Amino acid sequence: MIHKPYPKNNEPRTMGLDPDLLDQLTGWIAEHEIGPNDLLFSTRDGTPISRNTFRTRVWKPAVAAAGVDQTNLDAFARMRRRPASATEDRGDQSSGR
Repeated sequence: MIHKPYPKNNEPRTMGLDPDLLDQLTGWIAEHEIGPNDLLFSTRDGTPISRNTFRTRVWKPAVAAAGVDQTNLDAFARMRRRPASATEDRGDQSSGR
């Protein structure tokens, strides 16, 4: 697994994956011939997907399809903060927040 640096502190991020998701990702990687230095999800040109493009083409349609009220979902960061908050609520302080 390759860890790309993040702009906040250049620390790599590691996350656990459900075995079923790992199997799906393995199939995705093989089907799309993704190499070890390629992005897992990218534009057709192989460049990173912009936050705005992800939000308008993936996130909002998925939220709408799930029937979730979209009134307060424009803050993209909420998607990232909620899992860490839930983890801390359970007493695990290793979430990095």
